[in-house]
Amino acid sequence: MPIITCNGNKWTQTQFRCLGFCPEVRSILNGKVSHVTPQVGKAAIEFRCANNSFQLIGRKRLECIDGRWNGKLPYCHKLPSCVRLQSPANGIVHGNDNSHSVEAKFTCFTGFDLFGPSTLICNRGVWSSRVPTCKAYCTKIRDLPNGHVFGTRFSHGQVVSFNCKHGYELVGDRSLRCINGGWNSSVPQCKVMQCAKPSIPTSCPILGPIKNGVITHVTRKGGGEVEIKCHANYTLFGSSRLNCINGEWSSSIPSCK
Repeated sequence: MPIITCNGNKWTQTQFRCLGFCPEVRSILNGKVSHVTPQVGKAAIEFRCANNSFQLIGRKRLECIDGRWNGKLPYCHKLPSCVRLQSPANGIVHGNDNSHSVEAKFTCFTGFDLFGPSTLICNRGVWSSRVPTCKAYCTKIRDLPNGHVFGTRFSHGQVVSFNCKHGYELVGDRSLRCINGGWNSSVPQCKVMQCAKPSIPTSCPILGPIKNGVITHVTRKGGGEVEIKCHANYTLFGSSRLNCINGEWSSSIPSCK
């Protein structure tokens, strides 16, 4: 009880006020209460939920005014959970709690590569993305006899390309793509370049008329033969028969003199 005194014909205090106590609030369901200012008549309390799975509905802070709290008590609303995740094929999910704001992390087994986000977050019953997948690595292609390999990664979706050394030609695809553990085609080969066979004439030049003579049995194709005869009173100088061999006559054209 406060005490007042008379000092110099004046009371030390002339106005009084009765301050009421507010009802005690110790806790809320799924939440906690903190007493910020416990002084009588000036008490203030703050509220927070037990964890991120709950959302505070109402005022975070209340003050005691004239024996009453200046608002309704808030409450903690349970946020919807997400569907529990399954580990991807050839991988595993870590921290598979399906509560709101919880994170789920993914890793793949040895020999597999993760495609998609490595972390998903549950937000009001919905995961932040689709579950990632684990894709197998392809067999490493380190060497191409008499050629070169370009590309050092052999995971899903990666491409390697090839070319051959001088004097060799590439037989097969110039590039391959890794698709879920397998190359989309066979590895090409570098083979020695073959020179084209020289073309051999199939016929011989046309023989012109023989002065003072005649040409018989004219066949200019390969293996063909011609016979040359002189007119009366003329003598043949040279071979009377010519054969067509690889586009050339077997002898020079004779003459009649």
